[in-house]
Amino acid sequence: MKLDAVCAALDAYFRTADVRGDDWSDVYASLYPEPYWREFAEPGYEGHWNGLLVRSGAEVDRAVTCVFPSDAIVASLPPRTLLFSEHPIAYEDDVEGFAPLARESFERLRGEEISFYHVHAPLDQHPKIAPSRLVAEGAGLGGLEEYFPIAEGLPGGAAVIGNVELTLDELEHADAVRLRRAEDA
Repeated sequence: MKLDAVCAALDAYFRTADVRGDDWSDVYASLYPEPYWREFAEPGYEGHWNGLLVRSGAEVDRAVTCVFPSDAIVASLPPRTLLFSEHPIAYEDDVEGFAPLARESFERLRGEEISFYHVHAPLDQHPKIAPSRLVAEGAGLGGLEEYFPIAEGLPGGAAVIGNVELTLDELEHADAVRLRRAEDA
């Protein structure tokens, strides 16, 4: 697959050109006192903060996904992979929060032709595949409403609420309950 074609399709699907205000500059400044990540970043990434972060080859053979990238994830990727992530930085429990990717990870991305694409607000606010929406639908909620927008230029919000006819005990076992109801119908 051509990286440019994949990125163009992802940019269109997630409407990255419309995103305003999903600003990661303060997070980057605090995590990267020496901003080596800029040596690897795609021109125009800084300030837009969504889309292709690291371009490392014209072709990709596979894509992998994660919520938070990490040095361990980058180290595990085969060459010519497209890493797709919701966030542009790691989240580490042992440091209780965001963590930078090491220079070595950026060097590996470049050296092994591993490209890195991420969308934060465009994924969280997506009308079909936002994580909050998928959880609400999976739990069988009806009358869904979106709220809590985290960026401008995109419809909806990063949180989805709805109505449920299940008790708390049924909600805990929602899949089994829905299957029983389908069998009874």
